[in-house]
Amino acid sequence: MDYGITQSSRSFCKSGNAHYRCRSLLIERAAQIFELVTAFIEGIKALASGGVETFGKIDRKSLGKNTSNTHWFSWRHLVWCDRINGKSCRKSSSVFRKRIDKAINKVIKKARKAFKGLVKKGKAKVKDIATKLIGWLKFKNKFKSKDGGNHTLFIKKKGKKQVFYVASDPTPVEKFLKDKKNKEKDKTKKGNIGKALSYYETTVITEENDVLNKEKEYKAEPDKKKKRSKRYEYQKATEKLRKTMQTFANKLSALEFGNENDETVRTKITSKKKGGRAGNVKAWPLTYLPGEFTGSTPKEKPPGWTGYAQDATDQWVRGHFLSEQLHGPGVNWNMAPISQSANSQMETVEHKMIPKIKEQGKFYYYITDATYDDSRTGDDKNIPTKIRIASGELKRKEGTTDKFIPKTKGPSVPISVGLPNLGGPPNLNVAGRPILESKGIKSGLARDILTCRDKFKETNGGFENLADLIASLKLMYSDSLTPKEGGQPSRRLKSLRTNHITELTNLISVEKKVKIE
Repeated sequence: MDYGITQSSRSFCKSGNAHYRCRSLLIERAAQIFELVTAFIEGIKALASGGVETFGKIDRKSLGKNTSNTHWFSWRHLVWCDRINGKSCRKSSSVFRKRIDKAINKVIKKARKAFKGLVKKGKAKVKDIATKLIGWLKFKNKFKSKDGGNHTLFIKKKGKKQVFYVASDPTPVEKFLKDKKNKEKDKTKKGNIGKALSYYETTVITEENDVLNKEKEYKAEPDKKKKRSKRYEYQKATEKLRKTMQTFANKLSALEFGNENDETVRTKITSKKKGGRAGNVKAWPLTYLPGEFTGSTPKEKPPGWTGYAQDATDQWVRGHFLSEQLHGPGVNWNMAPISQSANSQMETVEHKMIPKIKEQGKFYYYITDATYDDSRTGDDKNIPTKIRIASGELKRKEGTTDKFIPKTKGPSVPISVGLPNLGGPPNLNVAGRPILESKGIKSGLARDILTCRDKFKETNGGFENLADLIASLKLMYSDSLTPKEGGQPSRRLKSLRTNHITELTNLISVEKKVKIE
C-alpha cells in the first residue's frame, strides 16, 4: 500500500547529504498518515456510538490542508458487518464517506498536536512512527455504542487491500441460541432453534429499533399537535413489541431450555389482594423476557375508580403497581386509583429499573405493597393510604435452577396517596401541574411546587398548610432539602420571590381557588 510518500521523495531520501531533510519529510508524511488513520477510526466509532445523526452535528472547518491526502485509503472497501444501530451488513456508499469525512476533525487537532510535540522535542523517530503504522495495520479495538452494544473495530487484509471491519458483539440471547444451534445434532431441534434465532434477529430487533426511533421522534417533536400523533405512534409500536416479546419468550420455552440458562429465564409475577383490592405485586425474578403476563395499559376498573376517583376535580389515574414497561398487565390486581402526584413518584422508581431489564441474562426484583385504611367509609377505603416500593438485583441460589436470592438491595420507597377531591378547590397535595396552572399559578412556579412536593424526603408528597408550603419552597431553593434520589432536582425558578408568596397567599387563603389538606 502506498502511504503517500511519492517516488520523488524516495529518490531524494537516497542522497546522503539530504538525510536530515529526508528524515523530516518522512516524519511529516507519517504524521499526516497517522492523523488520518486516527481520525478515520474515531469517525467510525462516532458513527457506531452516536448514530448517523452524529455526523450532521460535526463541523469540518478545522481540518488542515493535508486532509486531501485521503486518496491513499480505498474508501470503497469499507465494510460494515453485523448490526450497528439496526443496520444490516452493507458496503459504505458515498453518503457514508461524506459523513465520515465530517467526523475527522474530531481528533485531527489532537493527533497533529501530539506529533508536532514529539518532533519539536526530537523524540520522534522514523522507526517509532513505522511501528505505529504497523500497529495500525494490526489494529483491533473494542468500544461500546450509545445503545450499550459492544463492537469491535479491526482491519483484515483482503487481496492487496486493507479493509476496515466493524463487528457488533451478539446479545447474550443471540449468542446463546447460536451456540445451541451449532452444538445441536438433532436436525429437528436444530431447525427449531434456528427459527427462534431468526425470529429474534429479524422481528424482535427490528421492532426494538422501531420503538427507540419513534420514542426519539416523539420526545424531540416541538409542535404539540404533531407530538400527540408521534406519541400515539410510539405507543402503538411499544404495544406491538410487547406482544412480539411474549411470542419470542414462548418460542424459547417451547425449546425446553427452562431456567438452566440465564439468558432464557422469564419474569415471574405473583400477586396478593387485600380486601378485594390490589395489595402486593411481586416480580421475582424480573428479567428481559415476559412470563405469563404481558405489560399493557389499563384494561379494567379497580375498586374506587368508577363514580369516584375518576370524577375527581384533581387528576387521578389507574396506577400500575408493576409498570406496563416492566411486564405489568393493566388488570385490577395490579392497579389502584392513585393521585397523579403518587403516580409521578412511582414512575421515578420505575424509570430506574426499566433500562436495567434490557440487560439480558440479569435478574432483578420489584415489589409494590399497598396499605389501606378500612376504618374509612364508602369508596375512601378503596384508596391506598400509602404505597411502598422495593427493588434490587437477584442472583441464583447456589445449586438451584429456579430459586433466586437478593444480590443487591435498593432503598424501600414510601409514597403517600391522599384522597380524591370531588368538589370545591383542588388539593395542592395531589393536583397535577395543569390543574394548578388553571387556577392561576404560573407554569414555572407550579412545576417547582410539584418538584418540592414529590422529590424530597422532608415533604414526601405534601404540605401541612400555606406556611409549610412557603417554608419548604425556600428550603428547596437554598438546597437545604434532602432529595429522594440522586442529586438536587432541576428547577424552573432560582428563588421564591415576594410576588410569588403574594400570589400563593391570595389563591389559597383569600380567593380559596386552591386548598392544602
